[in-house]
Amino acid sequence: MKNTPLENFLINIGLLEVFEKYYRDRYSNTSFEVFISTHMNDKNAITNAFLWRDTPEGWKFWMAVDDEWESYLKTNTL
Repeated sequence: MKNTPLENFLINIGLLEVFEKYYRDRYSNTSFEVFISTHMNDKNAITNAFLWRDTPEGWKFWMAVDDEWESYLKTNTL
């Protein structure tokens, strides 16, 4: 199966595994695969995945990732 734009972005920056872990920690009853497929081109995907302040990386780190994601969407999707 082909990766979604969101997966490709997270793979490219080396964060797919940690992103998935934080998502699963927050939403243990919800499928990560469904989240990825329903938010594949959503500019708010990073924002909506989990609470940034609850991660060791912190809010500023995830805000920078979110900014990169929005830039990625502008140049890599139709």
